[in-house]
Amino acid sequence: MKRQLLLATAALALLLPASVGQSQQNAAEPAAAAEPAATMTSDDFIQKATVANLFKVQSSEIALQKSQNEAVKKFAQQVVTDQKKANDQIAGLLKKEKIEAAVPTALDDAHQKMLDDLNAASAEEFDKMYLEAQMKAHEDATALLTGYWKGGDNEKLQALAKGMRPTVQWHVDMLQKMDMGA
Repeated sequence: MKRQLLLATAALALLLPASVGQSQQNAAEPAAAAEPAATMTSDDFIQKATVANLFKVQSSEIALQKSQNEAVKKFAQQVVTDQKKANDQIAGLLKKEKIEAAVPTALDDAHQKMLDDLNAASAEEFDKMYLEAQMKAHEDATALLTGYWKGGDNEKLQALAKGMRPTVQWHVDMLQKMDMGA
């Protein structure tokens, strides 16, 4: 029941997935993101993905310090590692293809509030809050990536978005196996 409620609330955060090339994962496309409403610009995609990625890394770094649960720490370390790979892939593609896009260096207000809430969380409530934030972020990342790959305006970025989805799904699978009440 808790997991169903959590999954139902996972529709709005935007977090960039991790690295490309997780061939062992075969992620199915989410039905909600199968038909993009309009073409998403590369600038819009980069903006949303970057802010989400910053949150994902920063919140996971907090988890590495605050969590007392080894499974949570292991997951957080995997997220940090994968996100740094994804950052490098995006930056490399932008440079190689000479794609002009404003790349944010700070969180937007919504993501900053979530980060502040995690920082303020007590030891007893931290793991649950972190895992719920990560589930929401990963579900939304799936929708963002699928939306861009199916309706984006740059073929190279579309291919990158498609290639990143399996890692996001892998993270979702790991989260689903964890106790959200941690």
